[in-house]
Amino acid sequence: DEHAAVLHSLRDTDLVPLIPGQPNPYVPGGPGWSEDILYAATVRLGGGPITPTVDCDTGWDVHQNVLEAGRRHSYYTLNPPPSGWIYSPYHMNFSVVHPNPDIGTIVHDDGEASLAGVVMLRTYMPDTTPNGGQYDLTRPLMWLRQVSDGCPVQLAPVGRSLPPTCTEGTLPPQGCWYRHDDVMNRYQEAAHRLREDEMGWLSPFGQAPNAVQWFRTGEYIITSNPDSSYIIANLPAALRPDVLNANGTVLRMRVRLPVMPTIPCSTPGCVLTGQELLRYWSLTFTGVPQDALLTLTDRDLVKDANGFATILVSFGTPIDTDLFNASTGYTVVHLVDDFGDALPATHLVMRTILPSASFICSGREIPFNTSEHNELGGYMSRMAPLVDQRYPIVDIGGGLPAVAAPFAHPPFTCVLP
Repeated sequence: DEHAAVLHSLRDTDLVPLIPGQPNPYVPGGPGWSEDILYAATVRLGGGPITPTVDCDTGWDVHQNVLEAGRRHSYYTLNPPPSGWIYSPYHMNFSVVHPNPDIGTIVHDDGEASLAGVVMLRTYMPDTTPNGGQYDLTRPLMWLRQVSDGCPVQLAPVGRSLPPTCTEGTLPPQGCWYRHDDVMNRYQEAAHRLREDEMGWLSPFGQAPNAVQWFRTGEYIITSNPDSSYIIANLPAALRPDVLNANGTVLRMRVRLPVMPTIPCSTPGCVLTGQELLRYWSLTFTGVPQDALLTLTDRDLVKDANGFATILVSFGTPIDTDLFNASTGYTVVHLVDDFGDALPATHLVMRTILPSASFICSGREIPFNTSEHNELGGYMSRMAPLVDQRYPIVDIGGGLPAVAAPFAHPPFTCVLP
């Protein structure tokens, strides 16, 4: 909605292909190597389905996948749908004082009707090789239908910028589309962010035995992914790039990843088996203000048979890659610019996306605004990276083992307190 709050979402596993008989590669047993599978979804702005006249009927059923967008997020807090994202009452019926005195107090708008919004499509780990086709089928086509006859009023690729004939901030004429910044209520966005700041960070079980402290972010993130949990950590002064370089050390991160999917792939045979515990994992190094410096996915990491990975991050300290490489169980990363200078990393952001219903070690299990650490060893156990600094040498005090090994961190399975 115009507060940048999520109203409704569809997962790839929920989507029904547009053409009857086409398979969905994102369900167990679906062909993970498939191409050119088409989908359609209707974004409903209130009321029932539209029945197009013969002249404006596409011939395809575009109502198999429906997103409800007619009401604001606060409506669903009071009237929970059977499924979907629901914000807590903490994000309605409140007011905050903006730090800018010219803005002053912002009162949250609890009105039921959603006045504007954005449709967002997320793709993770896309195939970036040119497909050579005549059309880019990964770029959605979106149209607005008249309620009276179902005929299209506007037709344009999603995300297209306003052409020169369109004026920002005014009702767009035929063929023009609003951009994200044109429809968002920035005061209401700010109110939600300040509301999260008021809550602060909670550490009910004290500090974790880890050089960094992992926290789950608040429930309100602008246009958040409701199937993703964001776990963040601040790099303390002792682990900042300049200090590590002065010490001649590197950042070591040890983590265990669960069973992950083999799709997408380019050869027939890979499918989702239904035994996967997590669809997607990533770790991003960020600077200020939250500029992404580097992102690692689960496919970038060297893992042993049990999913354990050890990442060595250099901000300029030399690493002997004859000793520390994939064959010895290490993933080596150099966070430097083209001149060899350290990139200004200040935070780590970990994402766990689409965990299975039975998997209790993802970030989904951590309460919002709360530390991952608990009295039984942590909500995520060994899925929360253990971070320290080491000398990039073998088997000398403060150095590294010749072969990366799993780290001890009870409990061995996640147990919720």
